[in-house]
Amino acid sequence: SSTSVRFYQTYEGVFILPTPSLPKVYIALNACINDGGFVEVRLLANGKPLPGYQKRLPTQDSVHIPLFEQLPDGEFQIELILQNTQLYSITF
Repeated sequence: SSTSVRFYQTYEGVFILPTPSLPKVYIALNACINDGGFVEVRLLANGKPLPGYQKRLPTQDSVHIPLFEQLPDGEFQIELILQNTQLYSITF
């Protein structure tokens, strides 16, 4: 079972999303990162970055962009920094 947060427009900015209290196996994006754009992803615990959970994604267009091979135990938030990106959904 997975949960999706859905978006349908081009975003630029910073978003911090809480994750539900469900078992999380992976996080993936459905996004179009346009030329000159990027997505930076950080996982946070209590608002502070978790070591080893930061990634910058270059230009690409895919319905399934995996973010991390393993996820941390416990509660965390997803911080997204977007530029010139169409973000359609986040699945976890």
